[in-house]
Amino acid sequence: MAKQDAKNNKRDRSPVAEMKIWQEAVRKENQHLKVYEHFTINPHKLYIIQEKPNNSIMLQKHLEKTGAIKKPAFDVNQITDDSPPLEKEIIDKLNTMNRTPRQKYQFPQTSNQELGWHSKNSHSLSPSKFTYPRKLCKETNYANDYFTMNKISPYSNKFK
Repeated sequence: MAKQDAKNNKRDRSPVAEMKIWQEAVRKENQHLKVYEHFTINPHKLYIIQEKPNNSIMLQKHLEKTGAIKKPAFDVNQITDDSPPLEKEIIDKLNTMNRTPRQKYQFPQTSNQELGWHSKNSHSLSPSKFTYPRKLCKETNYANDYFTMNKISPYSNKFK
């Protein structure tokens, strides 16, 4: 008997009522929703792919000079102040990607950066401790000359 009373007390939802509830939920969600429309490039997810062997810059320049092909429509070196701001922003991000922290910031950002921040001056004043120039004797001079002439070491066993 108690189960039947619970079923009778439960409101019957018509499709119209369910649609109104759904519309109210969507409206509340859209009030707090912020759509991010400002595009930026993430330089850390930029993949650099090697050029194809037949698609070299020298070949393109030669073909442009002979008139076989036309210059591309977009050239990075042709960016001016009249260029779109998005284009300038992408180029600026790509230029700042490879900078060292010392070039990016005026002061060290972390405690680890503090350790080596002022080390540029100390390296120039200290003598080169670990520079050991290669000392050559008559035999090594002979072997170097032999190798540059014949492109094979005089000590290899290729001919034996």
